[in-house]
Amino acid sequence: MSTSKINKPYGTEDYDRDALTNVQHSKTNAKKIELRIENEKYLREHPEITLLINDFLKQAYLNKPENVQEFAAEYFTERELRDRINNLLKEKERRFEINKLVQQMKTQDLNKN
Repeated sequence: MSTSKINKPYGTEDYDRDALTNVQHSKTNAKKIELRIENEKYLREHPEITLLINDFLKQAYLNKPENVQEFAAEYFTERELRDRINNLLKEKERRFEINKLVQQMKTQDLNKN
């Protein structure tokens, strides 16, 4: 059995490099890359997920709850959550438009010089 401790996930046993053939390793790695790309595309198509997670973490840091699981349950079942996330999405879009205008102005200034 050939083992390797390189990039061993925390709390797991050593990899058995001989358990898979080279072809199986290649296919497994290709599948990992494919899944990462799919997940990245999904997150880009649904920016509300990132906003939701970021807002939850922000609220947890600000409130520092004793019982995090109870806090999470309350946060994710809050009636106003949908409105809060929609407002965060609108704010993100507004900031994006402002940044786009600033970049256009910078480009125009550079072209004048």
